[in-house]
Amino acid sequence: MEYKVILSTAVSLCLCACVPAVVPPYVEPQPLSTDYTFLEDEAPKALTKAEEAKVAQLNDFAFDFSNCLQEQAGSYVFSPVSIAFVLGMLSEGAAGQTRSEICAALGFDPEDQQGINEFCRDLCVIAKRAASKKEALEIANAILADKSIPVKESFCRNVKGYYNADILQMDFNAEDVASYINKWAAERTHDRITHVVDNIPPSILSVFINALYFKASWADGFMEFLSSEGPFKGADGKTRPEMMMHKKDTYIGVQYARGSNFSMVSLPYGEELRNPGQFEMSFLLPDDGISVDKVLSGLNGKAWADIHAALSKELVDLMIPRFETSADLDINSILKQLGICTAYDSRKADLSNFSSAQLWIDTVKHIANISVDEKGTEAAAVTVAMVAGATLDAPEPQFIEFHADHPFIFAITEKTTGAILFLGCYR
Repeated sequence: MEYKVILSTAVSLCLCACVPAVVPPYVEPQPLSTDYTFLEDEAPKALTKAEEAKVAQLNDFAFDFSNCLQEQAGSYVFSPVSIAFVLGMLSEGAAGQTRSEICAALGFDPEDQQGINEFCRDLCVIAKRAASKKEALEIANAILADKSIPVKESFCRNVKGYYNADILQMDFNAEDVASYINKWAAERTHDRITHVVDNIPPSILSVFINALYFKASWADGFMEFLSSEGPFKGADGKTRPEMMMHKKDTYIGVQYARGSNFSMVSLPYGEELRNPGQFEMSFLLPDDGISVDKVLSGLNGKAWADIHAALSKELVDLMIPRFETSADLDINSILKQLGICTAYDSRKADLSNFSSAQLWIDTVKHIANISVDEKGTEAAAVTVAMVAGATLDAPEPQFIEFHADHPFIFAITEKTTGAILFLGCYR
C-alpha cells in the first residue's frame, strides 16, 4: 500500500485569516398567549398547614443539595427556591415516572401537582408581601419554546396562573436565544447576573428559567468604623486576613442558639431593630475541630426548624467577615444524585403535559452570588433548564451510502479559519 500526504501551501496564507461567526439576529420573542393571568389574588395571607410541611420538605432539599455540593472545594452559594421553581414548572409539564422523580427530589407528592403549584404561588406572593421598605424580594419565571414544538394550553394556563411565568415563542435556529436569556436574567437580577449561557445548542427546543433577587438592610447595621482586619482560618487550614465586621450589643442582644456541635446567630433585616422585617440571615459556626461538612450532614428541615425555635436574645460579641461569594454550577449530576434520572433519558423522559413533542432535560445550570457588608445583603440567583428533543412529525432520515472500499482522499482542516492543514490520499 502507498501512503501519500501533502502539506498544503495554503496553510501559511490562511492560518491568520479569520472566518467571522454568523450571529443570529436578536428578536424579541412573542408571547404564546396573553389570555392567561397570574392568580395572585387567590393566595392566602399565610401558608396553610400543608404548605408549611412543604417548606420543611423544601428545606430538606436545600440541605440534601448542599451536602452534594460539599464535593466541590471552596465557598459557594445557591438558591434552593430558584431551583425548586424551575423543577416545579418542569413537574407541571411532566407525567409518569419523570414527574414522580422530580417531586420525590423536592419531597413533594407527585399526585398533588395542584398543591405544588399553589405552594409555589403562595410562597412567592406571601414572601414578597412580607418585605418591608428596606427589604426587596423579586421572583421571575419564563419559558421559551421553539416555534417547531406545540405547547399545551393547559400547561400555559397553569405556569402563568401559579408561577407568573412569561411563556414566549422564538425561532431557536434563526434568532439569538442566548442573548435574550442573558438580557432577561440581567434585568431581573438588577445586573448582578448578566451572563447565563454562551449559546443554545441546536438540539435545545425549550428553556425554563427562574430568577431570584434579594436585597435588604440590616435592622441594626454594623458600624463601619468598628470593622477592622483580622485573621480568618480557611478550610485549608491556612490563615488569611479578612475585614471583620464587629458588633457588641449590650442593650437588646442578638438572637443566639446552641446546636449539638455548632452555635448560631440570626440577624434580622428591616427598618429598625425594634420593628424588624420578615427576613433574616443566620450564621452557623462549627465548634473547634468540627468541619462545616460535619455540621451540614446533621441538618435537615426538622433540625433547622428546631434550632430556630431555640433562638433567644443573648449578649453576643459578634464578628463576621465582610464577604462576597458566587457559584456557576452545572447541577445535572446533583439532580441525578437526588433521584431525577428519567427526565434526562431521551427514550424514557415524559414531558407530555408540556408538549406532544419528544423532549428531555439536557442541562440544568444554576448561577448565584451574594455580598454581605455593614449595611446589609444583596443576592441573586438564576436557574436555567435546557430541554432538548426531536420536533414532532420529523421526517424519516434519508441515508446516503458512503462505503470507503476503494482509494480515497483525506484532509485535516483548522475549523475556525477553514485552512487545510493536511491533504492526502489513501490507495
